Amino acid sequence: MKNNERDERKTRKVLVPLATLAVAAAVAVGSGATFTSTSHSKIVVTSGKVVHSNTSGNDITLNVTQLVPGKSASGTLTITNDGDVPSVLTLERTAASSGFTNLTLAIDEVLSTGTNMVVGETPFPNAAGSPQDLDSDFQVGESHEYRFTVSLPTAAGNEDQGKTAKATFEFVTTQQDTAPVVSGWNN
Repeated sequence: MKNNERDERKTRKVLVPLATLAVAAAVAVGSGATFTSTSHSKIVVTSGKVVHSNTSGNDITLNVTQLVPGKSASGTLTITNDGDVPSVLTLERTAASSGFTNLTLAIDEVLSTGTNMVVGETPFPNAAGSPQDLDSDFQVGESHEYRFTVSLPTAAGNEDQGKTAKATFEFVTTQQDTAPVVSGWNN
């Protein structure tokens, strides 16, 4: 072998690795390689529920028959906030008619102390009325028992014989304007 060929081989042996290193360095510098980190977050949104239950059922009727002067009849029911947001509880008379001249209706809340708190007492309603606020802070799981009592006063005369009266009431729960929105990160 000639000296020129040996020198060329030595030069190639040195140049090939150097050229490879130069290309790798150019790729690394040209790629803009940096350290990175990533994480993921999810957002799940669920609306609140405004629901109440009536222990006596949704469409119930208090039937009073053979009512005579000086007597009363009553029925109770319990309303419970079964939703998951604080609400406002109201009672609204949506329809009513009465042929009586002396019939009265009293609505009381039966308190846990055994006493009654008068919600309203009027001659038997003969027209629909405005909603009546029963509880402006009706908390989740809270219950209220109400008693509806119809009475025919002792002074009722013959004009009230054979008469009929009807009224329809709705218990309505509405979300509080100040109901809290709950949020937080969970794993």
